[in-house]
Amino acid sequence: MSPYPPDALRRYTAHALASLDVPEPDAALVADSLVEAELEGQATHGLLRLPFLLDRLRAGLINPRPSFRVIGDRAAAALLDADNGLGPVAGMRATELAVSRAAAAGAGIVAVRRSNHAGALGFYLRRATAPYLGTNPIAAGFPTTGDPVIVDMATSQVARGHILKAARVREPIPEGWAVDAEGQPTTDPEAAMGGRLLPLGGEKGFALALLVEVLSGVLADAAVGRGWRRTCAAWAAGRPATAATRSGRGA
Repeated sequence: MSPYPPDALRRYTAHALASLDVPEPDAALVADSLVEAELEGQATHGLLRLPFLLDRLRAGLINPRPSFRVIGDRAAAALLDADNGLGPVAGMRATELAVSRAAAAGAGIVAVRRSNHAGALGFYLRRATAPYLGTNPIAAGFPTTGDPVIVDMATSQVARGHILKAARVREPIPEGWAVDAEGQPTTDPEAAMGGRLLPLGGEKGFALALLVEVLSGVLADAAVGRGWRRTCAAWAAGRPATAATRSGRGA
């Protein structure tokens, strides 16, 4: 966790993004996402990501001012084209769309295409407290009378951010995390970045990751597998009262 106060980190991060033509509200949203991940102990999805975002903005690989389009709109589902915008901005818009559909139809699913790294999915859940599904990670949130129950996990052994962090400090990674470009096990984070992460739980983890890819990539009509170039995701929201009575015990 950073030794600097959270508010100072948010201001610094938002200023850095705004200096690259990101609108101030969007810059503040992304800053909130990154700093909250730090505070929640998810450093791999926190400020570690900021230099990569800034580099991609400078290189024109992320659109700082996207024009979102909602297409394939249905009562309980929609497809959001994020115009290669920042992931957290697209994620929050998808959250809003999913929740509004859940309120009207009892359930809401929003697929997102042409986006970028969305960050820690718990960020959205804490604001919507509703079930979520992402690309390779899976997250779900359930409202309670107190703090919501939040589950946020990758379907690989670890999130890619752990590999990036190890490469930055030049430390080896544990065996079983990844393989290199030739499919051979490796403890070298640089080689792992050129290869692929191993699934959580062997064959069952692979099946779970495949399920997520189909629900997000195929549902969004986005490139999947080796053909992907932009992040895609599926977001869902549900209204508990539609599944049971207020007592929780049915009729």
